[in-house]
Amino acid sequence: MVRTLVLKGEFALHCSIPALINVALLIAITLGVSVCSYMLIERPFLALKRYFEPRHSDPATKREPDYVLPTRRAGLDHAGI
Repeated sequence: MVRTLVLKGEFALHCSIPALINVALLIAITLGVSVCSYMLIERPFLALKRYFEPRHSDPATKREPDYVLPTRRAGLDHAGI
């Protein structure tokens, strides 16, 4: 997407950007888009984490499940025959 934007900018200006400048421009635009994404999208969602707690945050309060999985008996193959 960033590469397409840079190429469209080159076509609009009717010029060709040297490869080294093109790579630097691609990196700068990519970093800019990622910073904007973090500031506008990720950070507000990360702020919501304080309203939610993990279900089992303390190993001392962790309770066992109400069900028990059956154990495999010796001598049975993977098909259970």
